[in-house]
Amino acid sequence: MNRLALALGVAVLLASAVASSVRADHDPANECLSATQTIRGTAGNDALVGTPGNDVIKGLAGDDTIDGGGGRDTLCGDEGNDVLIGGDGGDSLNGGLGDDRLDGGPGLDLAFYRSSTSPVTASLATSAATGEGTDTFVALEGLSGSPLNDTLTGDGGDNLLDGLGGNDVLMGGAGIDGLDGDAGNDVLDGGPGIDFVYFLFAPRGITANLGSRRAVGWGTDTLRSIEDLEGSPFNDSLTGDARPNELNGGGRHDRLAGGAGNDSLVGELGNDSLLGGNGRDSLIGGKGKDRADGGPGRDRCLAEKKLRCP
Repeated sequence: MNRLALALGVAVLLASAVASSVRADHDPANECLSATQTIRGTAGNDALVGTPGNDVIKGLAGDDTIDGGGGRDTLCGDEGNDVLIGGDGGDSLNGGLGDDRLDGGPGLDLAFYRSSTSPVTASLATSAATGEGTDTFVALEGLSGSPLNDTLTGDGGDNLLDGLGGNDVLMGGAGIDGLDGDAGNDVLDGGPGIDFVYFLFAPRGITANLGSRRAVGWGTDTLRSIEDLEGSPFNDSLTGDARPNELNGGGRHDRLAGGAGNDSLVGELGNDSLLGGNGRDSLIGGKGKDRADGGPGRDRCLAEKKLRCP
C-alpha cells in the first residue's frame, strides 16, 4: 500500500467522523439541526450520556455536559458553556455558542463549525478556537470550518482539515495531513511531513499542478508544501513536481503526469492517461482502458496500452 493510500485511510476515518455515511454536506450539522437526535437536553444545565452505539446528542441551552460513550457520535452543545466528551470511536463535536470544552477521547475525532455565523480561527497546536465563543480542545485530530473565511491549523500529528465554504487558510503542520479547501479560493499549506490535498467531494473536475502550486475547478487554490493529490469523481488533470509524488485520479477519465522524481500514479476508475516523466515511476491504470507512458527511467506499468515501460 502506498503512502497516499495510508494517508487517505486517515482521511476516510476522519471523514466518517464528519458524517455517518458518505458525506453529502461535509459535516453532521444537519443532525444537530434536525429532530432526529437520539438524546435531547433541556433549556437548563444538563448531564447527558450516550449509549454504546452511535448517538446524536443535543444539549440545547444551558451549560451542559455531554458524554457520547461508545460508538461514532455527533455531539451538539448549542447555547451555553458546554463540555463535550466524545468517548470511544470517531466522534464529531460542535459546541455551538459559548465557551466550550471539546474532548474527543480515544479514536479519530473532529470539531466542526458549519453553523458558525462568524469566521473561525482554530488550531489543534494551541488547542483553541474562536468564532462561536472561545473553545478549548483535547484529543482532537480534525477540524471542519464554517461557510466563511476560516483559518485552520493542525498540530504535530496526522490531521484532517476541511475548510468548507469561504476563502480559507489551512495549515497542516508536521505529520501526514489531509487538506480539503472545499469551495472558495483557499491557501492549502501542508507544512513539514508528507501531505496531500484531496478533492473527493468536488462537484466537478479539477486541474491541479504541484509545480505551479495551483488548483482550479472548485475555486482557485494555492498549494504549498503538498506532495500528493487525490482527484475528484470527475475528469481531472493532476501534475506533480520535482519531488516524489503520489497522484490518484479518482473517478472518470483522468490525466496524471508525475514530472521529475520517483512517482506513483494510480488512475483508479475510468479510461486514464498516465505519464511518469523522469525517475523510477509506478503507473497503475486501474479499472478501464488506460494508457501508461513511463517516460525516461526504469518504470513499472500496469495498463492496457504501455509506452516506454520495460
